[in-house]
Amino acid sequence: MGEAAGGVQGNDQIIIEFRQKCNEVEKLSLQVDELENKNREAMKRVADLFDFDKDIFERAKEMEIPQLTSEIKTHNKELEKFSRINKQCFDLYLKYNEKHQEIQNKFHDHEVAEEAMNGLLGSVEHEKENALQHNFIKLQGLF
Repeated sequence: MGEAAGGVQGNDQIIIEFRQKCNEVEKLSLQVDELENKNREAMKRVADLFDFDKDIFERAKEMEIPQLTSEIKTHNKELEKFSRINKQCFDLYLKYNEKHQEIQNKFHDHEVAEEAMNGLLGSVEHEKENALQHNFIKLQGLF
């Protein structure tokens, strides 16, 4: 009977853990839905920024000067939100482009140094061969 009671308690524990996991999954699902909604809203805003009407000039002609000025100011404020991002992207581009150029220069310098070292090693190897051959000829002459 003790084993049966232990099995029931084990099953209860499993059920509790299962419910906790279900709650966690539900919370994550809600977060995913919320993020998808935010993404859709952001994509809509971006599309609205780039959606130009064909008759925009006709509508502008029909607007009063204060209304047109107000609309221009509104659009400028929206664009200013992106100017910081564009400047940051441009700064990052310049920074990484400069680093890339420095790395390319260092790589080129290393290639030149490697070629010079290989040339030096070749000439040292040639001198070594000549010295060994010269010493061998001297030794033959002594015997």
